[in-house]
Amino acid sequence: MPVYKVDRQIPKTVSRIISKLMAKMPEERYKSAAGIIFDLQECLEQFKRNAKIEEFELGLGDIRDKFEIPKKLYGRGKEIRKLLTSFQNAKRGKVESFAICGYPGVGKTSLVRELQKSIIKEGGIFLWGKYDQYNRNTPYSAYFQAIKQFCNIFYLSLKQ
Repeated sequence: MPVYKVDRQIPKTVSRIISKLMAKMPEERYKSAAGIIFDLQECLEQFKRNAKIEEFELGLGDIRDKFEIPKKLYGRGKEIRKLLTSFQNAKRGKVESFAICGYPGVGKTSLVRELQKSIIKEGGIFLWGKYDQYNRNTPYSAYFQAIKQFCNIFYLSLKQ
């Protein structure tokens, strides 16, 4: 719940800054302290001028301290839609499992991570395992990884 809905005296922009700081997905958060300072200074300047803070685009002063290639996935819309449809089916009680195959470096892990983001945003639990060159002699090793993740999630939920 946004902070301004809890306390109506907090301006929406300040609430959006707090939400950006607390975002679940790293790519939705500030990339640097400079970005946070820039937005907070803009709030302060607006408040000094007008005694209120208008909404503005956040993160304009966010400067990355290193070069970073965007992690956006391109050209996999069809696959993402198919997998998200499967997730919607799972929400209705249908059990589904997928194996994503391909040569090394074609983006299998990127596809899985993109799907994971979408499912977590909707409150789902996403389990996955990966067959790799070091576990070739272990049958079903990817399924064992997924089951281990589920057990860890279940155990942590019991502790809370």
